[in-house]
Amino acid sequence: MERLTPLTLWALAFGCCIGWGSLIMPGASFLPTAGTAGTTLAILLGAAVMILIAYNYHFVMQRNSKAGGVVTFTKELFGWDHAFFCAGFLWLAYISVLWMNATAVALMGRNLFGDTLQIGFHYEFAGYDVYGGEVFATLFLLWIFGVLFARVNSLTKSLIRIAAVMLLVSVVACFLTAVSTSTEPITFYFNNRKPIWEQVLIIFAMMPWAFVGFETISQYTNEFKASVNRAFPIMVAAIISAAVVYVSMSLLATLRFPEQFHASATYLISLQELSGIKAVPTFYVISETFGTSGLMILGVVILSALTTSLIGCYRAVGNLTQVFAEEKLLPHCLASRRNATIFIFVVSIAIPFFGRTVLSWLADVSTIGATIAYGYASACAFVIARREGNRLAKFTGGAGVACASVFTFFLLIPNLWSINVLTQESYFILAVWGIVGFAYFNFLFKHDEKRFGTSPGIWITMFFLVFFASLMWMREKMYGELTIFIQEINAFYLSNSVAPRFAYTNMQIDNMREVLLQNTMILLMFTLVALSLLFRIQLRIKRKEVAALEEQRRRAEESSRAKTTFLSNMSHDIRTPMNAIIGYTTLAKRDDTTFAELKSFLDKIDVSGKHLLDLINDILEMSRIESGRMELEPGEVDLKKNLHDLQTMFQTQMEAKGVKFSVDGEKLRHRYVMCDKNRWNRVLLNLVGNAYKFTPSGQSVAVTLAELDDGQYELHVKDTGIGMSEEFAKKIFQAFERERTSTVSGIQGTGLGTAITKSIVDLMGGTIDVLTQKDKGTEFIVRVAFDIVDNPAIIDEPAPVDEAPAEDDFTGRRILLVDDIEVNREIVLMMLEQFGFVIDTAADGREAVDMAAKNSYDVILMDIQMPVMNGYEAAAAIKKSGNSVPIIAMTANAMPEDIKRTREAGMIEHIPKPIDLAKTLETIQAVLKNS
Repeated sequence: MERLTPLTLWALAFGCCIGWGSLIMPGASFLPTAGTAGTTLAILLGAAVMILIAYNYHFVMQRNSKAGGVVTFTKELFGWDHAFFCAGFLWLAYISVLWMNATAVALMGRNLFGDTLQIGFHYEFAGYDVYGGEVFATLFLLWIFGVLFARVNSLTKSLIRIAAVMLLVSVVACFLTAVSTSTEPITFYFNNRKPIWEQVLIIFAMMPWAFVGFETISQYTNEFKASVNRAFPIMVAAIISAAVVYVSMSLLATLRFPEQFHASATYLISLQELSGIKAVPTFYVISETFGTSGLMILGVVILSALTTSLIGCYRAVGNLTQVFAEEKLLPHCLASRRNATIFIFVVSIAIPFFGRTVLSWLADVSTIGATIAYGYASACAFVIARREGNRLAKFTGGAGVACASVFTFFLLIPNLWSINVLTQESYFILAVWGIVGFAYFNFLFKHDEKRFGTSPGIWITMFFLVFFASLMWMREKMYGELTIFIQEINAFYLSNSVAPRFAYTNMQIDNMREVLLQNTMILLMFTLVALSLLFRIQLRIKRKEVAALEEQRRRAEESSRAKTTFLSNMSHDIRTPMNAIIGYTTLAKRDDTTFAELKSFLDKIDVSGKHLLDLINDILEMSRIESGRMELEPGEVDLKKNLHDLQTMFQTQMEAKGVKFSVDGEKLRHRYVMCDKNRWNRVLLNLVGNAYKFTPSGQSVAVTLAELDDGQYELHVKDTGIGMSEEFAKKIFQAFERERTSTVSGIQGTGLGTAITKSIVDLMGGTIDVLTQKDKGTEFIVRVAFDIVDNPAIIDEPAPVDEAPAEDDFTGRRILLVDDIEVNREIVLMMLEQFGFVIDTAADGREAVDMAAKNSYDVILMDIQMPVMNGYEAAAAIKKSGNSVPIIAMTANAMPEDIKRTREAGMIEHIPKPIDLAKTLETIQAVLKNS
């Protein structure tokens, strides 16, 4: 897949920010509302807020670089309900911007080319003339850019890069040329008709719409060519570029004006009375500045603006559609770029038939959608920053949420601070979209109760939004109807002075009553539908919670029963070696025990003790798995050597038992891989160990490891032993499960081996299956993928040490032994003094620190759990004092996280308890050689 370069990412973000609005809005909306000073100030403030929100996006992207942007962030942090809510409004925002830029062709065509496209059928919609030529031109534009997006990816990237650079350069060039040739200097002024703060606030409220698109970068992280850390500078560059274009076009619109006006301010206020190129100040100034070549330059600017915006928006909507399909929010067939494009085009077909009026309605809706997305991104940043203790990101996240809230309330609530922003049609669209969202979520929730239904509060918010939007629509609708009502009454009595005084008024009041009834019924319909859907969602959530509680109760009962059985088995299995240990210890104490008998008793005590240690290790390992603390530590592994070691380890045992044993690795094409060697060995040992235990003499055990495809491995461990019942085979991988026949058959074990094995395989991303038949045998099949190592390092693995190392003269070597348990100190003293070590002892960490400061030692053996000062603290204190004596942890804290913590405290090796003499000597010898 061809990756997106930083320039392409900038062009895509810049393209969504800039479109028809950069050419039309400065003269048509910004300047008449707030003048040059208010417009410039509002744009700069808006750019600053967008940069703050961009930082929030970047902060979250560094911790979650999956494709999907804010929807993915929201899903991970707040759950699927919030993600669905955010996804719906974000998709609506981008599809609205796409539709606005496509339908702008008709408006620009009328201003530049007159009635050229006004051919074919004709009708009027909401006071706007719609012509067939304009409709089909818009559809053609949507189709051609859809084909480019779906089919010609490399050409699309080149086009948007070229168009974005041309747009920025041409706008700046036009502005500088107009400034240098204009007889009118740039003057900064506010509109005198409203307070300054009100003027700035109205334009500032439009900034989420004006800059929508910079965040698209967060959706393409899976296509980044560079590091995700470069996303923030690219977003800032896109925001600044958009601000430059908006400010330049706003100031440019004031540099020239038609002769019938005495100032640009008068010209801008009178735009509604003009037509053609004069109705768009930016078009007029460029054409007047460049004369005959003005239209050509204007064409380049318009073409560049439309190309960047349509490609950018098509890609944004298409990518969102694909991500939603992959996440099963939309049908999975839309996960391909081609099908996503077809879907976008199909839902866009009706838009051109509504005419240009759709522009003002959708502009407000896209602003709301973008603001909701910004709020969620900032909330994600705030939550993560609070967890990490990052003060800067916590501040920017909180500030972003506050800004998004201000934008939302300012836009939604009409006449807030005496300012009216949204049109009545925008409220209607929001209400309809809310109903559609309710219905679609209800459909998804019905078919997927696991992911959805975790945040009932968000659906109460959605209901409030639907109710509020429909109520505001009715309010604005009635205000408009009342205005017309008063105007018609005044006009009637002015032209009919002799008419009865109240006859016409009463008739109009009756009409108004009918209109009020109709609008009230629409409001009631919206409310009832939303309430009905909310009730169904809440009911389903309640049923889900009840079902979850019932499932928890059932699992708790099953777990209790399983643990009871497990404890019964453990009682048996632990007492068996303990019985041997205590029994043979009692026999060894007899006065008439011979040396040969004593040695035999000690050997049996040793075997039983090791078996007891295996039982404890299995229980502890299962505990770590259930708590989610088991992690993989991948490294280079030679799979063939692994199999050879496995065969060496079990061959003698199998032969002694009379079991035929074979290991086959001939089908391995790549023997060197990256995996967690210890965990993989645990899988092999557990499966082969089980096969050995449950396979009687005269039968066979076969191990086969094959590579099915590059990096795809399949392990088979097959025996012809006693097998399992069909019922137990279904529960073989559950913890605390053992088959009754194995419990009473004298075969020792915890019943945790297969559960641990499955957990390891799952952690590796693989699968494990079992095929078994009673009295016929069992076969375990493990499928797992490993990364192939093409240039493996030489792996030197020392052979297992069963006896003390050859170089065993440690005479005069001084050791400080630190342990708070006297019997532990005594055992280690007796073990090590026979090899010539001079050993001092300390009973706690504080005593060890003092002795290390007074005396010189070759090595310190440090316990961890001690009174006064523990081993971690003591080791850190010794190292902090400047003492370079090597410290070895000798402790019963033997988990991987314990070993990691000893390293962090300054200890260079780790010896687990119970003490293995050979391993202890080997470790001390290696440390002394390296020190």
